[in-house]
Amino acid sequence: MTDHGAPTSGHDPAAILRRGLDGTTPGSGPHTSDLSIDELLAIHAVGYDALELVTGNSTISIPLMAWTLSRDEVTEASFAHRHAFETATSRLLAECAAAGGEGVVGVDVHVRQVGHGVSVDLTGTAVRRIDSHESTRAHPFASDLSGQAFAKLKMAGWRPVGLALGASYMHVQRATASQVLGRVGQNVELTTMTEALYAARESAMERMQSMAIAFGAHGVVEVKVREGPIGSFSRAVLFAAYGTAVVLDAPAHVHLAPMAVLSLDDRVTQFEATSLG
Repeated sequence: MTDHGAPTSGHDPAAILRRGLDGTTPGSGPHTSDLSIDELLAIHAVGYDALELVTGNSTISIPLMAWTLSRDEVTEASFAHRHAFETATSRLLAECAAAGGEGVVGVDVHVRQVGHGVSVDLTGTAVRRIDSHESTRAHPFASDLSGQAFAKLKMAGWRPVGLALGASYMHVQRATASQVLGRVGQNVELTTMTEALYAARESAMERMQSMAIAFGAHGVVEVKVREGPIGSFSRAVLFAAYGTAVVLDAPAHVHLAPMAVLSLDDRVTQFEATSLG
């Protein structure tokens, strides 16, 4: 079993949890969180406290005619996807600020097609530095990193600045008569589908990178993608990518040396080959 370094903040996680339960830690007390116990201990180890479970949601309609009139990108659908994501994120961060948080960790992103529209649901835990006396932050961050990943990022001198997204819906061109006849009775690549997906990918990745640049980020980590046909709209494909935009706060990246951990559990006994007899 390996770990990537010891906490550097000097905080005692057990003591912090005890103070949090009796309300003596600033900003602590009874709280709601979708973080696991391991995640809570990890963020405490780098000096952060969980405050409240926060959410953001938005559903944006897509004109029905956009799917049939488009010959290249279904721009109305791409716009709706981004608009829903940005609106849901702003509502998530508004709840975070109202709770006195500096940012949201462990954001779960759920995107689904709803009839002729797209819906984005975000859920995460608002967090704040334990020694912070600020009630709010001017620019709280959102991150889909787990508690452990967030802690390692902080120990390495980095911090999250926001969720970056790129999405593109592309119309799949109809095959020509010769293409249809050429694949009768045999396995061939559906080139129009492949070309549409590649075009959607290029647009989506460029948009995600542009959003990260707007955050002033040095990169995007934990990128997740969604790709493929769109439900009943067989003539369109989606490529969407999102991840956490990060910046380097320290003068240089801090290399975290792995630390070997030896189990001291006396119940673990060595396997005896003779026991098979």
